This record gives sequence, structure tokens and C-alpha cells, in this order.
Amino acid sequence: MIRKLKLDSLRSEINETVALIEESEKYGDSLGVAQLEIKLKELEDKLSDIIKEDNPFANIAFFFGGKPVFGSKGINARFSASFLYHFQDLFAKVFSIVNEENLGQRGPIPNIDKSNLMVTEVTRGSFGFILEELSDQKQIFNTKSKEILERAIKIIQSTISENETDFEEILNEIDERTLISLRKIFDELYKNDAVVRIVEDEKDFTIDEISIKRGKQRSEQTSIEEEPELLPGIIVGFLPHHKKFELLLESGEQIYGSVINEAIEKYNNLITSGKEVMNNKWNISILTRIIKPLNRPEKKVYNLIDFFEIND
Repeated sequence: MIRKLKLDSLRSEINETVALIEESEKYGDSLGVAQLEIKLKELEDKLSDIIKEDNPFANIAFFFGGKPVFGSKGINARFSASFLYHFQDLFAKVFSIVNEENLGQRGPIPNIDKSNLMVTEVTRGSFGFILEELSDQKQIFNTKSKEILERAIKIIQSTISENETDFEEILNEIDERTLISLRKIFDELYKNDAVVRIVEDEKDFTIDEISIKRGKQRSEQTSIEEEPELLPGIIVGFLPHHKKFELLLESGEQIYGSVINEAIEKYNNLITSGKEVMNNKWNISILTRIIKPLNRPEKKVYNLIDFFEIND
């Protein structure tokens, strides 16, 4: 079970036990009080253990509501299969972005087999599913999939946020294909008159009707184009730990943005070998992401892919 769900269930049981203790005390049932206090101590110890434990693997629960759901008994198979497919697709694309794999405008998603979550359980109460990352290996630190899942959830939350700035900031981190996956998730919920509660580790939020309309509108009215460019210029800023760069172009314009890991490794190797990188002329391979929101000025986001010496 999801850690957050375990905690919520135990806290609810603790509250119920406390209420029973108070009621037993009111009626002078000392034996009942003693038995309930033992139970309360066991529940509190269990709660403390779960608070301390950390599941390093990705896991998430979906609780659906609305037209496709028949109480706690069942859910429309076509809707649930389609929603889970689109969510898995979003997860796979975020996986590729974080691993700095170029998705391209179309074609297969790289390493998609490494980004699969498994349906392991049906949720209780409102009908839904629990998805988990399964592994035979013991893990001390959070897996890559767990980090990716947290990023995917952040993208969804930012898209439905009441604060427009949250959505604008998350656009700096995603590409057009990821935006399309988002669009399909909200469209699936909208056209089926469905809502969904999402629980992941300690996050717990609901995508209701208003949030669905907001997310659908934002994802449909925004486009992202990518243009690879080779720009001659001088590197005037390079922060490997923060993955940031600043470049002075021949035109006098200064641009800044993010750096991929391979370029950082190249920079570190050059510095180690005694090569001066800063304030020298380079041909810089840049991926320019052009973000075009509806009725808003377009914005350019730059990603430094590589840099090469200019041979005069």
C-alpha cells in the first residue's frame, strides 16, 4: 500500500480508538479502557515505524470518480485502460527528458521498457488502481523511476495550478510530446466526465472538474517547438553544479540556459587538462525550445548540447 494511505488509515484508526477510550471512561469501563489503551499504543508504535520507513521505489494510487465509476464495485474498462495508458506515456516521456534522451517530433520513446509501472492492486473505497515499480533488488536510495514519477506529478500539479506562473515555469522543463501526453490525460477525464484523486508517497490531491478544464485549456492552447542551432560565441558563464551556462553571441546578444550532462563532462575534462574554456570562442550546439502560449508572447528556452573549438 502507498505510504500516505497507510498513514491516513492508521491515523483514522487511532482517532477512533481515542474516541472509544473516552466513551469507555465516561461509562466507567476500566477493563475496556485498559484493552483500548494497549491497542492505542500498538497503533501509535506502528504509525511511528511507518513514518520512519522510506519506500525507495515508485508507487502511485488513482481513485476515480464520476460517470465511468460504479461506486466501489467497478469502472469502465475502456476509460481506465486509456487513462492508465496516457499516464504511462507521460511517465515514459518525462523519463526520457530527465535522462536527456532526444525524443524528436515522432517515433519510439527511447528505453520505454525501463519506464514501466505495474498495476499491483485495486484501491479500496472509491474504485481505482495502485501502480508500483517492482524489483527483486534491495534499494537504499530512491530509484530513478521514483524521481521521475515525482517530476511527472509536479508537471500535472503545475498544469492545473490556480497560479499561472506555475504552469509557465514547468513549460521550461518539458517538450511538445510531453505536452501532448498531458493534453490527452485531461481530454480523457473531460470527455468521460471523470475526476481522479492522486496519491503518491506524501502527495495527495484531486483533479476535479475545474482543474480538468484548466489543464485541458492550458495544454491545448500552448505549443512547443524545438530548433537545433550551431551558434558561434564566447562562453562567459558555466556552472557545472547548477547545470547553467551564459553565452555571448557574435551579434552582442547574451543568452543563458541549461547544460546537459555530456557537455558538463566535456567541460570538466577540458578544465582538468588545463584547457581554458571561459572567454574563448566556441561553436555552441544549442537546442532552442520556443514556447508559444495562446495570447501571450512566445518565450525561448536554451539547452547547451555541446561545444567545439573554432579553428581560425
